[in-house]
Amino acid sequence: MTTAVLSHLQQDHIGGLAELGLADILVSQAEWDTLSGRLPEMQGLIRRHIDLPGLRWQRITPEPVSDPRPGPFPLGSRPVR
Repeated sequence: MTTAVLSHLQQDHIGGLAELGLADILVSQAEWDTLSGRLPEMQGLIRRHIDLPGLRWQRITPEPVSDPRPGPFPLGSRPVR
């Protein structure tokens, strides 16, 4: 199984989504929520380019991590169930 992690859903990061049909695609819940927010297009999010049929999205919630090895990133995540 393959996993792709997206830092955000703007056009510069989602161009290959259609090719990821067999992957689990992780994105933060907060970033996903912007699709339902007011005027997501003004933030560079175009739903028809993101919410494609057959993709396996998993929303994650970043949490503080105690392990310093992934530094300088203070947050990690687990899939939202």
